[in-house]
Amino acid sequence: MLKDVSDAVNNHASGTLILPLVAAQDYIFLGADAPFNHRWIELGAVNDQASAITVAIWDGNAWIDCAEMIDLTKDSAGTKTLAASNRLIWVPDPFKTGWGRDDTKTSSGREITGLGAARIFNLFWARLKFSGDIKATTELKYLGWKFANDEDLYALYPEFDTSSARERFKTGTTTFDQMHFEAAKSLLRDLKAAQVITSENQVIEWEVMRLPAIHKAAELIYAALGSDWADERKLAIESYKRAMQVDLFNVDQDANARLDVRESSFRQGRMLR
Repeated sequence: MLKDVSDAVNNHASGTLILPLVAAQDYIFLGADAPFNHRWIELGAVNDQASAITVAIWDGNAWIDCAEMIDLTKDSAGTKTLAASNRLIWVPDPFKTGWGRDDTKTSSGREITGLGAARIFNLFWARLKFSGDIKATTELKYLGWKFANDEDLYALYPEFDTSSARERFKTGTTTFDQMHFEAAKSLLRDLKAAQVITSENQVIEWEVMRLPAIHKAAELIYAALGSDWADERKLAIESYKRAMQVDLFNVDQDANARLDVRESSFRQGRMLR
């Protein structure tokens, strides 16, 4: 049975989905308006059963396994996927047919394997397959973008690395994860506004976004702390602008979910003044 879980996993603030995946019959399908090569996976309850993920892309006729994959959600032994919140990264095989934009079911009756029961049009599709059953209580909270974390934040803004600072931000706060998710959304909006990208999925090298994401998160935290922190917020805003004034964002321009030589040397121009 096909189930649309988009609403549950697209909201980092309130999303939640229990994920009792059975390896022999279940997949996770991801559709997007442009080819993409990574997603941040935020978990509530984690998996503790042996399993691995394989990522395949739809080439217009069949599912093609990606040439490389880095699963940072694995446990330290590397045997259990979805054991921690982290990033899943993949690289389509450059020697096989490219990624195809397709309808899940066409007017002629042709279907994307596994998605024929849905009517969704004109997207690029990826499929996550699991080698073993996932623990029935595994909870998926968000599938999306996150470019920095608390460790990155504290390296540049050590004043936030205390329990009192987190409590001052909001009672009961233990991490600034929500601000990192909000920072990623703001950063992607700015890239679109500057016409560096037309889709967030064009961001291929997430590490390039780390520095501006840190400063944006700091700006959001200072804003929540109120007017007493106006000067600090102003400095964070200026730091964000400087971090965004780069010539190279390493974004996918030819819709193949890989960073090609031309894309890694092409200068987009400066973003913010």
